[in-house]
Amino acid sequence: MDMSEKILVIVHVFYPELWDELAGCISNLDKINKNYDLYVTMPESLYNQGFSEHIYKVNEKANVSVSENVGYDIWPFLKILKQVDLDKYDYIIKLHTKRSMGSTVVSIRDKFFFMGSSWRNYLLSFIKDKPNLESVFAAFKNDSKLGMVSNHKLIDITKLPCKDEHFAFCAENAISVINKVVSFDANSIEFVGGSMFICRSKLFKKLVELDYNAVDFMQAKRDHIDDLPHILERVFGGLVTAQGYRIDDPFTKSFDRLLNVPYSYFCRFLSLRLVKKITRFIFRVDGLYNEDKIIRVFKIKLFTVKRKQFKG
Repeated sequence: MDMSEKILVIVHVFYPELWDELAGCISNLDKINKNYDLYVTMPESLYNQGFSEHIYKVNEKANVSVSENVGYDIWPFLKILKQVDLDKYDYIIKLHTKRSMGSTVVSIRDKFFFMGSSWRNYLLSFIKDKPNLESVFAAFKNDSKLGMVSNHKLIDITKLPCKDEHFAFCAENAISVINKVVSFDANSIEFVGGSMFICRSKLFKKLVELDYNAVDFMQAKRDHIDDLPHILERVFGGLVTAQGYRIDDPFTKSFDRLLNVPYSYFCRFLSLRLVKKITRFIFRVDGLYNEDKIIRVFKIKLFTVKRKQFKG
């Protein structure tokens, strides 16, 4: 591997119970002798519990800092980009502790369907397995126009006009934002749904020029159409294509892609309203992500699963 290349790894930890999984992913960089700097952000509450020590056990030279609890994983990422010199790096890896979706079924391009932890697993697939990561760096070396990498299932595209009000608003505003720093005459925008990826660092210099600050994210709420983080998620991908580069998946083999199809259709089947009602009547898990879980069969409470909490 080329040790002259340097990587900027930026991780936002909000759900501490998922850190070990990310730590395992980051360790693959060491296995292939990659030179990287690790920056980890977290909310003040987690920092005050002493969670930094878990980071230092993985990388004693890690830069750990507190980020304002706004903008989901997007603002912490931008905050680090504003602090570092991107000229020092060849690539940026963006990771975060994305929680499982539970029984909720989500889709990308109305083609790929996900539930449970599958979305997170696909987001991490470029770095979770050492062979995949080796394939990614080989692809960057052999293809000068490869700009960003993620799993093909998560490379989303919004074409305008779009019937979905939220998607249309985010796409239109993302294109407008990109045009502030790069000429981008487009009626569609391509991006990674879930915002975990590796990209060429030089492509994000324009992102830093936009000079966002924490206050810009104060009003961000998931049920608002004008959610800045979701606009910027599209800006990340749009900046890649606007500068003449591609977003692609160079590591998933054709056979693996075929094997993934049955699972996707199974998730789609479970998303049907009638199926959801029947399934929820037979078996359901009540309780929010950060609460104890109540397991019910035919609405009868069987037992409670206590939430695992981080202890500093």
